[in-house]
Amino acid sequence: MDQEALGSLALFMREARLRSHHPDHALRALQNIQTQINVPILLLATVQLLRVVEAQNITSLVFCSRDCEQWLELFRALRPDIATNYYYSSRIARLHPSDDYRRYSHDLIKPGSMVVDICGTGWSLSHLFASLGLQNQPVFLIHHVEKLAMYEAKRPTADTQRIYTAMAPTRKLPNVAIELINTAEHGSALDIRFIAGAAVPVFAAPWPETIRTAIRTQRQAFADTVKLLPYHNIADIYALPPARISALIQTLYEHLNTQPVLREVFIGAYCEEARDVHGTLGLPPP
Repeated sequence: MDQEALGSLALFMREARLRSHHPDHALRALQNIQTQINVPILLLATVQLLRVVEAQNITSLVFCSRDCEQWLELFRALRPDIATNYYYSSRIARLHPSDDYRRYSHDLIKPGSMVVDICGTGWSLSHLFASLGLQNQPVFLIHHVEKLAMYEAKRPTADTQRIYTAMAPTRKLPNVAIELINTAEHGSALDIRFIAGAAVPVFAAPWPETIRTAIRTQRQAFADTVKLLPYHNIADIYALPPARISALIQTLYEHLNTQPVLREVFIGAYCEEARDVHGTLGLPPP
């Protein structure tokens, strides 16, 4: 079963790779990372997520911006029957929620819902849940990062959530690469304002145009790959044991972290944004 499942997945990824092309070397590399590494990670993580949804009787999923924009697209293609929402969120919005942001969060994070994110310590989410009066709120992360001393010194993680993960790393892993390959084109969501009854996100300054071009290119490769799903039978991956899926995700995750193009294209803008966020939150420079 393992060989059949991975063989079907490999054929799917091969077609996705062959159907994309870009003359620019760096942008072509980003396309290949999407089709050969990121999509398999998100597919396998979805299997783990669905198992938690079933076991915990979850009725709706709240996918956090910006990292989950692509994952939500993939999830909806696989399981349109499950209620999902895209949740404008950031460390700043979670740590310093306005009245409108708390209202917006209450509207989405209801009983039976689970918050989904790519990676994180759970620090800012824990404090958001505390401000909303939530306890034991389920959260699903592909990579649950160890607590960071500078966060805990600022404000210890609140005991307001229970975290499920797709991967249990056997060693400490950096999480920057998974964020870079999944980032959205829009800026960080700093707040929500209700205008005529509609929740309108307040964004930080957008990425520079060169970064937005790279994001559009890699996102198009991802979207084109998702469109191929109906033409491939990858159902066997749902039968893979959880420990096997966790190990596969870790292998892909480690491979993702070795891709130099991610740092070459994104790291300058990423570090500048991180410094701004840390400054706003009163944290030491990253």
